[in-house]
Amino acid sequence: TTSGIMELATDAETITGTVTDRVVTPANIVARAASVSTIATDPIWAAAGDLVQGTGNDAAAVLSLGAANLKAFVNAGATAIEWAGGIKIGTFARTLSDADGTQAISGIGFKPSHVIFLGAIDDSKTYSIGFDDGTSRLAVYSNDYNIADTWGAGTTISIELINVSGESHATITTLGSDGFTLTWVKSGSSTGVAELHYIAFR
Repeated sequence: TTSGIMELATDAETITGTVTDRVVTPANIVARAASVSTIATDPIWAAAGDLVQGTGNDAAAVLSLGAANLKAFVNAGATAIEWAGGIKIGTFARTLSDADGTQAISGIGFKPSHVIFLGAIDDSKTYSIGFDDGTSRLAVYSNDYNIADTWGAGTTISIELINVSGESHATITTLGSDGFTLTWVKSGSSTGVAELHYIAFR
């Protein structure tokens, strides 16, 4: 067997001494080129908080630090990371005497993943709380039609508004790039105008 020492040089250093003082260089060792930067000094970094994300095969670009309290999301095209708030609070109304049909809620600015609803009819006992992700739905609601059954819970709807004349319920049937679409179903002679508030999460 052969014994000896191995020395690794930096770009600026030269190893001195005789060949017999060193161990034979193993095969397949490749020296690092002097022009390659380390990750800490790579010129792609421009400012504190920069993130680098791949843009293709052996390609990368900087994602500059976002504003305070923003979160990182995959963009709509599923091609890159972007900064966004990811939460939207809004309100809309529903006339309960309207026929069955859809109601589009837009202006959210992103495609929601989950929506929480709070709804009521002013000056009545009608109230609804619900959750919807486009597939699973849950609701807890007051029952102003049957005094003996003051509250109810549902697992197939996210909005349930019951008054003395009938009921109207809704679920999210479409989650779009800028909001969602509700499908309403009415039974009886439901009346009044419900005010509904929501919080949507990206």
